[in-house]
Amino acid sequence: MDFDTRDSPEPTHRRQASSSSRGSIPPDTDHDFDLNDQDQTEDDVEQPRDQEEEDISPLVPKNAPKKISTQQLKYNQEQPEIRASRVLHGPKPGKSAPTLESAWHHTARLTFPSTGGLIRLLDQNLVLLQIIKAAITLSLYEIPFKCGYEPVISRAAFVRRLMRLCAKKDARGSHVERRAKEDTSFCKRLAPIICTRSSNFRTNLRTSALSKVATLYELNKPGAKAAEIRAIVKQLLQDQRYILPYAPSAVSRPVIAQDGEPTADLTPPGPPKAFIVAQPFHAPAIVDLIHEGWWSSSKSLGFTYIKDLKSNRDDRPNEVVLPDPMICLAGSFVWAALQTYSTGRFVPAPEFSQARLEGTYKSLLAVLTAQREGKSAKTFNRTMHELYVKVSHSQIATASAASGSANNIICLDIDSE
Repeated sequence: MDFDTRDSPEPTHRRQASSSSRGSIPPDTDHDFDLNDQDQTEDDVEQPRDQEEEDISPLVPKNAPKKISTQQLKYNQEQPEIRASRVLHGPKPGKSAPTLESAWHHTARLTFPSTGGLIRLLDQNLVLLQIIKAAITLSLYEIPFKCGYEPVISRAAFVRRLMRLCAKKDARGSHVERRAKEDTSFCKRLAPIICTRSSNFRTNLRTSALSKVATLYELNKPGAKAAEIRAIVKQLLQDQRYILPYAPSAVSRPVIAQDGEPTADLTPPGPPKAFIVAQPFHAPAIVDLIHEGWWSSSKSLGFTYIKDLKSNRDDRPNEVVLPDPMICLAGSFVWAALQTYSTGRFVPAPEFSQARLEGTYKSLLAVLTAQREGKSAKTFNRTMHELYVKVSHSQIATASAASGSANNIICLDIDSE
């Protein structure tokens, strides 16, 4: 039977065509357009969209700037301005240090405790253990011989410098020196081990200064009045007199009358206190503190590095003197101990940090420099050599007022107000 298909409507979509035509168009493509409209140009298609935009906002020109909200404007204003730097930058940093212990040489690897927490000194390998011990010794050496108190830098940078110096002196320390140079976390983990030793040393020295100051200056004498203690401390701190030899006077006792009753009118006044200006830094508290900290035994740090002591004068090489940091650090701790009694009673002071040391330590260094470069430089060098003899031979000057002449003694009446 023949059918006439001339009057049948043409399909308006490809999906309505025969199955034989689906082979040319993928089944997943969907063309929602009319085949009769394929002759439309691009301008004809875009024209309704432009017409729609003109109907919505006919008064806004096409090139008008976009409106910005207040929040967006504030955000744009708070953006940092990028300026070209005029500083000459160095080379770009190289590759970052490895973070795994296995990436380093076995002599530079850290051994961590199985329970976690901070690393322990005795758990490390032999090479690293010896270098860490040398760094601890170097940090304790620099306190009296170099700087007295390390400058304000990061603990990691301080440890890096010590570890690199000690590793270079060890024949097997090249890998440890390389890791200390490149790995910051390595130095941070070693900081508690190395820095704690020097911190504990200063803490013990400061505690010792408190007891020596209280005993030698009779600040903890039973029955002492607060006003009397304040007067003593005030005159000691005035003009840095605490660095001068000072002998506490004997306790004045009332005269006993014939009837056995003490007579107040017959009580003799106590002798005035004496300061010897010709012997700076020979104060008993400073001498005792230096001796206890660095010269108390044959294994102490002072005797270990006694060859590093030199004279300040070339014409007198045998008159060796103590290093300036050792003297000034002891004087600073004596000053801090006196500050705790400035109210007349013992008041524990806050932690003795570098901020507290800065003024006193530098002022004492200035005193040494001025005396060394002054007119009486020869006499001062001999005086400081005598200080070395006292601390190294355990000759503690408990009452040195009698050793000076009358012209060198300043008599001060330290009485309660």
